[in-house]
Amino acid sequence: MKNQSLRVLIIEDSNVDTLFIIRELTKGGYDCFYERVETASSMRKAIQEKQWDIILCDYIMPNFNAPSAIALLKEVNIDIPIIVVSGNIGEETAIECMRLGAQDYIMKSNMSRLCPAIARELEEAKVRNREKHTEEKLRESEKQYRTFFSTSRDCVFITSINGSWIDMNDAAVELFGYSSRDELMQISTPDIYVKKKERTKFINTVMEKGYTKDYPVDMRRKDGGVINTLLTSNLRDDANGNATELMGTIKDITERKRANLKLEKQNKELAFQNEEKEKRAAELVITNKELEQEITERKRAEEELKQTLESLRKSVGATIQVMVSAIEMRDPYTAGHQIRTADLARAIATEMGLPKDKIDGIRMVGSIHDIGKLSIPAEILSKPTKLTDIEFSLIKEHSHSGYEMLKNVESPWPLAQIVYQHHERMNGSGYPRNLKGNEILIEARIMAVADVVEAMASHRPYRPSLGIDAALAEIEKNKGTHYDNTVADACLRLFREKGYQLK
Repeated sequence: MKNQSLRVLIIEDSNVDTLFIIRELTKGGYDCFYERVETASSMRKAIQEKQWDIILCDYIMPNFNAPSAIALLKEVNIDIPIIVVSGNIGEETAIECMRLGAQDYIMKSNMSRLCPAIARELEEAKVRNREKHTEEKLRESEKQYRTFFSTSRDCVFITSINGSWIDMNDAAVELFGYSSRDELMQISTPDIYVKKKERTKFINTVMEKGYTKDYPVDMRRKDGGVINTLLTSNLRDDANGNATELMGTIKDITERKRANLKLEKQNKELAFQNEEKEKRAAELVITNKELEQEITERKRAEEELKQTLESLRKSVGATIQVMVSAIEMRDPYTAGHQIRTADLARAIATEMGLPKDKIDGIRMVGSIHDIGKLSIPAEILSKPTKLTDIEFSLIKEHSHSGYEMLKNVESPWPLAQIVYQHHERMNGSGYPRNLKGNEILIEARIMAVADVVEAMASHRPYRPSLGIDAALAEIEKNKGTHYDNTVADACLRLFREKGYQLK
């Protein structure tokens, strides 16, 4: 059988006695790892740097003794059994060593007691270690319990069976709306139950089963408010070992219950709505054929409306073409200006991302936006010199004249208003009505920019072309004041980034 390993620290000034001790231990079945020391400092170093199963200490040495060794062992607080082994020790001295903390004393003349004493001390050390480990686990468990008790968001409580509080955490104080633990301690637990018989049923259940889990109970706060709770508890022994205490948790489910009730109500309403939908669906099935006649009639009406609108578009287009022809015959300069302005206005509207229908209206009104000039004498329109104030005031009337000509024309677009407003400016400095900002239709704002660019970049009877650069400079300079910012930016992008040219 393999010898039992033993780590032994020998405090001895005699090397011969040390070897004698080791021989006895070997004979007793121990495989020894040992170290011999004979001073306090060497002992301190040895027990702090290595682990030992047993310490064997001579009673007295030239520089050290057993009582000092026992005191040093207590000082460093290391739990190692120590046995005094001496060649000459009286009974009173041996008893004193035991009183100081030695586990045993062995006379060197009776070494047969050494191995049994060591075996006994090693076994007792194991027992002490187990007890120490158990105590540490208990302390850790108690620490974890106290941590849970104090930090739990749920109410944690200990009460007696008869209803008095023993302990509770801060969450319990908060749950029931009291200002302190002491105040809550004064309240008997039966008094917090909304119905006293509920507590009786709860206690009977605990006594019968030994525990409860998620037991539903309505409880009352200090302010009288009712809270819905779930009780989880176990019977707990008191200090005398009698199962007369309850320990557990109280979970507030008031909000959850309200949410569940609300959900149940919503589900009922949804079920009712589904029933109503099913009824309506059945009714729809019954009247399906009637709906299909109705749908056919609606499609027919939509088709007729579509044809009417298309016819109206063609009619308006034809009317516009007649007007354009009339203008061309009277003033070719004005006619060319309108066509180029219409093309530029359509390009700006497209760049801005306007709907196709609105773009079509802008193109159409652009081709007749100066139709009001038909009411102005031709000699003024084609005058090669600067206009007088009276002549210019007549020219300015063309917006109003154009409106009067177009106001009764049926059209999908506000043709008359666009013509009326195309000389208005964002800051109110335009004519004829000094409109501002959003008072001006977006189509008219687009027409204003296109009209200025084409007019400045083209030849006129009274002046040569000013050039496209001058026209764009005018738009850039006065955007935001005279011209709409978005419209002006779209126009500048067309010419400067996308290569647009007036035709």
